[in-house]
Amino acid sequence: MRQKINLLLLFLGLLHTTYAQLPDGNGGHPTSVKWRSINTRAVKVIYPEGMDSTAQNVTNTINYIFQNQTQSIGYNRRKIDLVLQTNQVQSNGYVALAPFRSEFYLTPPQDRNMLGSLDWTTTLSIHEYRHALQYSNISENIGFISYLLGGDTNLAVFGNLLVPNWFFEGDAVMSETILSGQGRGYLPSFYNEQKALLLNDIDYNYQKARNGSYKDMLPNHYPLGYAMVREGREITEVGDSWAAILRKTTSLHGLIYPFSSSTKKVTGLSTSKLYRKAYSDMKREWKKELAHKTISPSENVLRKMPKAVTSYHNMIFKNNQLFALRTSYNKTPQIVEISKGKERRCVNINHLSSKQFDFDGRNFIWSQVDTDPNYRYRSYSNLYIYDTQKRRSQRLTKKAKYFSPSFSPDGSQIIVSEYDALGKSQLVVLDAKTGKKLSTLKTYQDGLASYPKWDNRGKGVVYICSFNNQMALIHQTISTDKKDHTYTQLTPSSNHSISNFNITPNDVYFSASYSGTDNIYKVGVSGDRNITQVTNVEVGAYDPTYIPANQLVIYGDFTFKGTKLKQIDASYVAKSAVEVTTLKEVSLFPIVKGEQEEVILDDIPNRKYSSEPYNRVFNGIKLHSWGAVNVNNTTGLGIQADNILGDLSIGVNYLNNTVTDVTQYQAKIQYGKYPVKIGVTAGRESITESNKKWGPVFNGKNLDSLLAPTVDRIRLQLSKPFQTNTTNYGISANLQLGIGTYKYKKITPPMIFPPSTGKINENNELKEVLSEVKDHGIEYKADINFDVTRNMARMNLQPKFGTKIHMGYTLEMDQNQKEVDLVDDAQWNMETTLYLPGLMANDGFFVNGAFGKNDMSRFYQVKTSTFYEARGIKNIFTDQRMSLQTNYQLPICYPDFGIAGIFYIKRVRANLFYDLQFTRNISSKSSYSRYHSGGIELHLDTQWLNSMLIPIGVRYGGQEYRDGYRDMFIEFVSGFSF
Repeated sequence: MRQKINLLLLFLGLLHTTYAQLPDGNGGHPTSVKWRSINTRAVKVIYPEGMDSTAQNVTNTINYIFQNQTQSIGYNRRKIDLVLQTNQVQSNGYVALAPFRSEFYLTPPQDRNMLGSLDWTTTLSIHEYRHALQYSNISENIGFISYLLGGDTNLAVFGNLLVPNWFFEGDAVMSETILSGQGRGYLPSFYNEQKALLLNDIDYNYQKARNGSYKDMLPNHYPLGYAMVREGREITEVGDSWAAILRKTTSLHGLIYPFSSSTKKVTGLSTSKLYRKAYSDMKREWKKELAHKTISPSENVLRKMPKAVTSYHNMIFKNNQLFALRTSYNKTPQIVEISKGKERRCVNINHLSSKQFDFDGRNFIWSQVDTDPNYRYRSYSNLYIYDTQKRRSQRLTKKAKYFSPSFSPDGSQIIVSEYDALGKSQLVVLDAKTGKKLSTLKTYQDGLASYPKWDNRGKGVVYICSFNNQMALIHQTISTDKKDHTYTQLTPSSNHSISNFNITPNDVYFSASYSGTDNIYKVGVSGDRNITQVTNVEVGAYDPTYIPANQLVIYGDFTFKGTKLKQIDASYVAKSAVEVTTLKEVSLFPIVKGEQEEVILDDIPNRKYSSEPYNRVFNGIKLHSWGAVNVNNTTGLGIQADNILGDLSIGVNYLNNTVTDVTQYQAKIQYGKYPVKIGVTAGRESITESNKKWGPVFNGKNLDSLLAPTVDRIRLQLSKPFQTNTTNYGISANLQLGIGTYKYKKITPPMIFPPSTGKINENNELKEVLSEVKDHGIEYKADINFDVTRNMARMNLQPKFGTKIHMGYTLEMDQNQKEVDLVDDAQWNMETTLYLPGLMANDGFFVNGAFGKNDMSRFYQVKTSTFYEARGIKNIFTDQRMSLQTNYQLPICYPDFGIAGIFYIKRVRANLFYDLQFTRNISSKSSYSRYHSGGIELHLDTQWLNSMLIPIGVRYGGQEYRDGYRDMFIEFVSGFSF
């Protein structure tokens, strides 16, 4: 039995191995970037010139962990290539296989509430290198065998199938917390979803926690994993228990779920029972804490709560109007006005680079991520303004890195936080009308400035400053010439998190974790550091704003249905003279450490490593994957090599398209350093004898023994991707142009449809047709893709508005051909999709249209186009087709139900459809024939083996052919291609 399970896992791994190539989208890095590298035993750090200090710090941190802090995960330590990205405004980092590499996006986040005061590059170095060690130790036993069979891609598949994603992130957060002495494991906000659910006695089962939900709020795999990893350490009372579990997992300990069986062997509990134990312990501690709390009195601001999970952020009170940023599971983000217990939408905003927005009485302003249309590794954070009178938005700045804008009291200036190309933070004053930079201000101790806001006099700014792995509120005065300024530290320096705040003439209201729960506090602007706790809530209180007329404080109260708007009397005092300690002192959950696991921040050496120029194309080429291929309806075998910066990709493959039945032997090289990608492909293509899509079925001679055509091709291809966004839409386009040579090796008659008679009946006629065929020539190809789609909320089935267009053109011109018709002699393939809103928030109407033309009298062409067929209509032999598919889809229910970790149903949805299709044969000059069908589809959005999202369903309908024949049909449909 165990052997059968192991073979099944091996088969799944091979089946899902993918064919790697240059990433889709824009070009890679700007050509102006010059690269350097530091090469050590543990890591090769690749970085842009000018980032030497950051690169040295990262190298020292990783090498110290490499030498001293690996025993809690295992002793395998595979060297990794690490790229420091400085042209992105997103804050992120990852480790990936195929090839084995890591990337750090060095722009730090504005919202420090979820990460704390720890330096951003230090956080990335500890957290992401832990992932590198995890992958290194998965490479044992069955992992090593899977690597031998398929390289990095196969290893990645086995890692995701054998080890749950919550372990990867939970263990990395644990490492980050232990080695830094702070980190997310000590932050109250990290537990918000779990705390909100458990305090309300909502105990979801392990399968729902593992697979998630479209409608219910659940913690993601970071806090889920941290809770379970911490519980495993606590049960075993040793720090290396998960290293033992990982070793047993790769040895396939257990029959069906090796990771769960290995966890039970070490901790005495399976993964589902460990989850129950971890959540039971947290619930007990939080209930105990709640019993000793006096919850502050508050009232709801809104009369009626939304049904879907909804949160309100960054409340501001300007011109006697209350505004908030509203996010929801069923609606995209929008700024709303709150008045008399109701809300009114003002403007939809998306792609925010920080959640702070402001209002000057007429205009809203926010910072938004803009992707570079030419380079996927470069993005900007620009300012956008929405005029409420003209109801029009416009971009105020270009190619900037501005975050968290705030208007001055008179509306003439804007203060923003800016990150330069070297990752340094500074404050910038801009002209509110033109966006022109007026002055640049140095931050307190050169720290990271978050959420800057003008004080009420317009003579200074207040901001959250992160420095020396600590955090504090800073008031900074600005002189008339904007150069001389003084600093006042309003709160003590600590590793507690501080989030968004509101300034009054005398006080600053802010959210902080001083009590072990995020609450609202106030402190004087004068700098007396006398902190008063205003709220005492169950889970967390955020984004306060002061209403002077009613002496109220409005804030966001975190619940299991989102962050609700609450109000409290400003005179209420939950606790006076608050003493600021450390995060660890107020944490409820101790951590069991390994023998050598200690805080490393003060022990990391300051060694100066040598660096050298890095050739971005040739230095980093890695042969990383080989074996099975399965991607985009194509299966086969291949080998793949790529360089670390994603500029060069080389592959050799044997492929078979399961839709068109075209077999390919192919060698391909792509070069993507520049905005225009260059590719060269050489290979052989053939249609197998079993292909029935492109050839007729004859009632005459038996031609089954004859072979189908085979063609050798060499093709040069240029492609220009384009990808950008507006406030509410994503836009992408791709133009591909190709030219090449072809030579047909075998031309035989199974595909013949002679134009004179429409059938085969005489050998001499057959010879006459064959004699007209030229066997080599030049091929021209062009493909255009264009997508514009509105952003979607979590529960939406489709965009409210949008369109997708594809046009494909192929012309094969014989070498001796004197005349060519660019239209009639070519293959055409065009598809388009139009999205329109439905009757309800999550419904949608969409239309697919298609046109295809393949001249079947030219039987020797290898035809590879796909087409939107009318559903239920099969095996129509034709060389010109048009179709129209109309659909209305809507959600039915959200079962959130699964069986034994095999499959899990997240959503049931229905689709009503009606299709029309017109066909004709150009070669026989026939008129158009019409086919139509209609019916209903029932789809289940299922997740298999806790990792693979595969929609499955059934289709039932009726169809009518051109001769009046009618029939009912039932089909199985799947989003997974076999």
